[in-house]
Amino acid sequence: MTATPRHSLLLVLVFSLGATPAAAGAEEKKEAVFPSGWPWRGVGVKYPGFEELDRLEELHRTEGIRHFCLVPKHRALARKKGITLQEAWTESLDWMVAALARCKRLGITASVLMDGFPVYENWSSARQTSEFWDTPACQDEALERIVELVERLPTGPELGHIQFFSEPVYRKEDPSGKRRVRVSTPEVWPAFFERIRKTVREHGDFWLGYSPGPGGLRRGYKKQAVFDDPRIVYNAHMYSPGIYTHQGLEGKEHPIEYPGRLEKGRRFWNKKALRESLQPLRDFQLKCIESGRPVPVIINSFSAIRWAPGGEQYLLDLADIFQEYGWSYSYWCLGGAHVWDPDYGNVFDEKTPWQRQFVGKTSVRWNTLRTILAPRGEEERESGEGSDRRDP
Repeated sequence: MTATPRHSLLLVLVFSLGATPAAAGAEEKKEAVFPSGWPWRGVGVKYPGFEELDRLEELHRTEGIRHFCLVPKHRALARKKGITLQEAWTESLDWMVAALARCKRLGITASVLMDGFPVYENWSSARQTSEFWDTPACQDEALERIVELVERLPTGPELGHIQFFSEPVYRKEDPSGKRRVRVSTPEVWPAFFERIRKTVREHGDFWLGYSPGPGGLRRGYKKQAVFDDPRIVYNAHMYSPGIYTHQGLEGKEHPIEYPGRLEKGRRFWNKKALRESLQPLRDFQLKCIESGRPVPVIINSFSAIRWAPGGEQYLLDLADIFQEYGWSYSYWCLGGAHVWDPDYGNVFDEKTPWQRQFVGKTSVRWNTLRTILAPRGEEERESGEGSDRRDP
């Protein structure tokens, strides 16, 4: 039968419609999915230290902060109050639940970071030595506690993500003191994290944070593969170079300026050097994007000691890089040690008690935080597929 114009048109439509989905599927990238409120720009809040939850509302209202990283420290709480670790653990979870409820009421998000395992009274908090990593009973107990915590979590959008063991590290010291402390990723960490992941998944589809180690360093991402789990947030911390960000602590060299030549003159640290320090994580992110599987990346803790010369520029440079890459980030912290707390001044003063160095929201550091925590416009790309430029 000879096809009429009408029949030809129908045939064209049938074949076109039948071919379109396959063609589109071959060319179309997988749509990226990110946690609620992404990207986050927030601050860490530590308990004990940040007891007044009304301050969450005050900081949201006056400073526009829309994300908090909740860090309960039950060991510190037990020492402060003279209570058992079990009592401190329960109280810490109560604080976490109350803080998340407050964030829900405010329409903002919060993440939970928990590292203080094990909770047994007869175990120390030696998570950086063989006492924890080579003792299966410690890891089993940690999983039991993780179940306790997860069962108390809300399922709403107020919960950003949860992370356990954000700095997996094994430290080996030289007894003679002649060599620097050696750090490595615990051999059991990949398998242990998989146990954590499966345990969490049995209780919900929460976004779960992951750090490859050692510690919160970025270099672990050089050989990191993406998980076959779409609800993983890939985390790192940023305190490089440590000789700068921790200057003046425990007799460390001071003052050291940024930008400047550090590490006994071996390297000039500026924004370009910061970018290079972050490159393993950026390369991992780009690899995921190129494979059609964009992933959420967060710097869950970054800071510079409050009296570091050039510390404000250091933070501004980092935030600019994080924003360019579409990363979330959280400044460390409120309620913790005064050396990081923005409520204190920026002068290195060993003669004046630190309590008398309180200046509140008029501090130089708070002015910096107002800049780096301010929301950007719609031009920010959540996928992080921004230009991979390098600073000159």
